[in-house]
Amino acid sequence: MHRITVRWLFAGLLVTGAAQCQLVEEYRPSRANCCLPATAQALADQLQDWNQLGRYHAANEALKTQPGEPKRMVFFGDSITDGWKLAESFPGKPYVNRGISGQTTPQMLVRMFPDVIDLEPVAFILLAGTNDIARNTGPETLTMIEENMQAMTDLARAHGVKAILCSVMPISDYTGRKQSGQRLPRTF
Repeated sequence: MHRITVRWLFAGLLVTGAAQCQLVEEYRPSRANCCLPATAQALADQLQDWNQLGRYHAANEALKTQPGEPKRMVFFGDSITDGWKLAESFPGKPYVNRGISGQTTPQMLVRMFPDVIDLEPVAFILLAGTNDIARNTGPETLTMIEENMQAMTDLARAHGVKAILCSVMPISDYTGRKQSGQRLPRTF
């Protein structure tokens, strides 16, 4: 009988302790998003097109109906490419921008046919890899990034498209805006 009483007493202390740990002095819950179902639906929709093949689909189809351009070049990459206003930088040139902010090399590799090869450019300019290092689509090794870039250049060459690889300049702390806080100067 003594053991049963001790067990009940111990169980009561655990329940009371657990209940007290959940109590707060003042009720201040996090502000709930009024549109949580819409946000969840938007995320589900984005997952349906994780590599964003739909982003340029209509523009690609329209471009393919036009006569071929012998000097067409496709700029392919992430936000740095996406934000580049090619018409302002290269007026009158048949340059096509197919950058997508936040993209990583595995996503770009899947887009090679619709956004580069099918447009029959003479060359494509690739600027990629920073979002891979940032792990936007999960962890990757340097070898994985290199192999994705290799696959893109191999696909381009196999279809008669010249590959031009670009690089983001290294960071510096020599200006008033230090960069090493956001981008550590080391490999991962």
